[in-house]
Amino acid sequence: MSEKKLKIIFLCSGNLSRCQMAEGWARKLKRLQIEPYSVSLENNGPDLLAEKVMAEVGIDISKQRPVSLQELKQMEFDFVITLCRRVARQSIMFPLAATKTINADFPDPAAAAEKFDNEAEKLNGYRQVRDRIRKFIETIPEYLFSI
Repeated sequence: MSEKKLKIIFLCSGNLSRCQMAEGWARKLKRLQIEPYSVSLENNGPDLLAEKVMAEVGIDISKQRPVSLQELKQMEFDFVITLCRRVARQSIMFPLAATKTINADFPDPAAAAEKFDNEAEKLNGYRQVRDRIRKFIETIPEYLFSI
């Protein structure tokens, strides 16, 4: 008997790095337990550095594209996981009361990368966020049921 997959939205603000990384990790590590969707409130296009650091660990996120909240309006979800403070502070309504919202704040690697001139330093910042998101994804679904 198979268990029902958790439908989870990973939600972030403008850049696509965090939600795309989370979706990529969920597909790789929890494909039997999670049906992930990434949503960005402002689609600023793909984040090539995020794609690069995920490719380093064997995950291709280059073809992933976030869906809009409008596209998901009629779908039922178990959890919405916000990945940044900016989104967590906004009141975004989901149609079903059963949908629980969790904040798992991660730094914005694109904003941090602006401090550096060379790509190696930028990539190190992305790797740190990538690895923190991986550790978080590894705890799902146990983490979600413990809150």
